[in-house]
Amino acid sequence: MFKGMMAAVCVLVFAGGSSADVTMNEPTTRPATQPEASADRAGNHSREADAVILIDGTLSMARRSGETTAFECAKGEATRLLDRLPGSTVVRVVYLGDSPRLVGDRSEDAAGTAWEIGVLQQAWATGSMAKALELAAAPLSGRGRGRAALYVFSCFDAESGRAISTPHSDASRAMLEEMGKRFDVHCVEVGAPVKWNYAVTSLRRGRPAPTIDFPVEFQVTVKVQGDAADAPAPKVSLFVNGKEVESRALAIGKTGRETLLFTHKLNGPGESLVEARVSGDRFEPDNRRLLLCSAPAARRVLIVDDSPGGKPGDRASFFVTVALNPVRPGEPDASPFSGKVIKPDELTPENMAGASAVVMAGVGGVDEALAKRLEAFVREGGAVWLFVGDRVKPDLYNKLLYRDGKGLLPARLGKIEHVTPEQDREKPVRIKLRDVSHPAFSEFKEMLGRSDNIRVMAYFELGDLPEDDQNTRVAIRMTNGRPFLVEKRLGRGRVFLTTSSCDASWNVLVTRVAFLPLLCLGLDYIIGDPDKAVNLDIGDRFIQEVRVGTVPMLLRRPDGTTARINPMKVGDAGESWVIRYGDTDTPGLYELDVAPVRVERRRFVVNFKAAE
Repeated sequence: MFKGMMAAVCVLVFAGGSSADVTMNEPTTRPATQPEASADRAGNHSREADAVILIDGTLSMARRSGETTAFECAKGEATRLLDRLPGSTVVRVVYLGDSPRLVGDRSEDAAGTAWEIGVLQQAWATGSMAKALELAAAPLSGRGRGRAALYVFSCFDAESGRAISTPHSDASRAMLEEMGKRFDVHCVEVGAPVKWNYAVTSLRRGRPAPTIDFPVEFQVTVKVQGDAADAPAPKVSLFVNGKEVESRALAIGKTGRETLLFTHKLNGPGESLVEARVSGDRFEPDNRRLLLCSAPAARRVLIVDDSPGGKPGDRASFFVTVALNPVRPGEPDASPFSGKVIKPDELTPENMAGASAVVMAGVGGVDEALAKRLEAFVREGGAVWLFVGDRVKPDLYNKLLYRDGKGLLPARLGKIEHVTPEQDREKPVRIKLRDVSHPAFSEFKEMLGRSDNIRVMAYFELGDLPEDDQNTRVAIRMTNGRPFLVEKRLGRGRVFLTTSSCDASWNVLVTRVAFLPLLCLGLDYIIGDPDKAVNLDIGDRFIQEVRVGTVPMLLRRPDGTTARINPMKVGDAGESWVIRYGDTDTPGLYELDVAPVRVERRRFVVNFKAAE
């Protein structure tokens, strides 16, 4: 129904259910019945509307059309249309941006309507054309006499219009045909068609999260939209803090989507702005994506161990410590973490400040104060990994750490099951790494599954896991169906419970090559993405805790404008302050003009949604 034309403007007129294609340089009006005038534009009117102008301002309209864009063409053509309408016509304007909205109430003044159209700004997201048509039809449906007209200014070519911003679905096309039976529907196509387009649909870092001088993998996904048979191969470049670090040509395969992997070391502490760019087309808005990536010197992990003294190799925490601190003098880092062994009474708020995670290495000496500190740590966004062992007292753990389901433990600890050599020969108990589907490990299950004979000699039975609880799930099971690793979300943080030990007394996992990636990937998952709150999509809300003071803050937006943000009290007692900002309608870098002591993250980026 909607054909891409080489001319700048194509008018499709639906009148009385029939349609005709007319190619011309300027839009004309040709209603089946000329609307009867009830008053001129300066006088009173007796009906709701004579005409509605619907202007598409979605992302697809940012395509270049000569020296301008399709959106600017649409505004220009709509303004010229006003001069051709009868002087008595009452006009409403509907604008489709992030969502459809009525521009003003109604206008009987051509100059006023033209001004309303002229100040419209290009949106950087994709609203629904079907909803915009519903909004446009409402005033037209209320006419008592005569025949109303709807003028839709958009890019209707089937391939690029659907691929780039997808506002013109089959549903909206069907609506236009139906509306053509009741009104004069004029669909004005603006902007030269885009036969093909490259878009950066994803930029994300690999796992685990980076630290200084620890290589991080950046994954850049590029998608071709439309017909790229004759399109040149695009060049994909990676920039870090404005400096190009690598550039490659990309051959798009039959799937229409390819992912490139760039490996880079973030050499300086703090936050880096990473950018992926693709070149080779004339639709620029979707040619880049931004990513703010923080890189501390190391991600500090506190390893709590109360096992008896002696040689380091005799302690329960030995294998965890070696896995998190594998560096020898002169050797490159093999882990982004830094593990420090402490005793339970050394787990103080001062020690926990700045720690990314706490690993409990089969600790038996748990008291109420320790339990409260661990629980508060997790609820505030921290991560705890609990291993068990011979010293663990299940009654004490259930009382202080399970707390009838309100504490750290995802389930009540039951009895210890010992697997004897005879039982192992008949029904061996192994860890099922090959079948893992938990998001912490699923991308690496092939690597983990190479260690397929990991024997378990002892483990804790667990009480019934709560059903229909989205905060608790089994991450890894054993071959007898019993849980080996269980996750629980608590407040803003996460907990892992391993039902066996972190030494070689209850299983042989620590002696296998799978232990290091399993530990690092698991810690990375429960710690979470430290940059999630500052990498947003259009329409997302930026939320940041305020450390010091309640003075308003100034935010610089990507388009050069500024916004004032006032901190707000949160919490039952109003004990803390946050800032919230939701006008993320423009892609790019946003920056708070504030001292770093007041907020942790002063910058955030906004990208197009991947689906667009």
